[in-house]
Amino acid sequence: MPTSQETRIDIELLKKDVEIITNLFNKFDVTIEKLQEISSTLSKMVSIQDQRIEEQELVSRELQTTLENRRIEHKADTKELNLRISGVNKELTQKIEDSEKKILEELVALRNELTGKDASVIERIMSIEGWKWMITGAVGVVVWLLSRIDISKFFS
Repeated sequence: MPTSQETRIDIELLKKDVEIITNLFNKFDVTIEKLQEISSTLSKMVSIQDQRIEEQELVSRELQTTLENRRIEHKADTKELNLRISGVNKELTQKIEDSEKKILEELVALRNELTGKDASVIERIMSIEGWKWMITGAVGVVVWLLSRIDISKFFS
């Protein structure tokens, strides 16, 4: 049987061990509390990140919807512009054709007018040429007559 001194030493050692274990458990408690705090903080952070991800997904869906709407609007606007361009093109083509017809009609009228004036000018020239030949013939007859007549008889 152990002696009382040994028992006391054993008790003191056991007290010491209990004290060390108590300190160890206290540290474990502190560590567990800190881990719980960290876990709680991480849980809050994950929750906040989940909210942000959901918000970003919502924004992304809205952007996709807006982008699709803009694409549809752009397609409709492009179609409308093409129709307008086609309409303007047809209208301008028609106006050009009408202008060409008017110009052609004016040219034909001008040609006819000039042809009519040419005819009157040609007629006048022919009339003048006729007079020229008549005068030339008359001068020839007068010269012939004068050559046959003795002019000295008229002056003596």
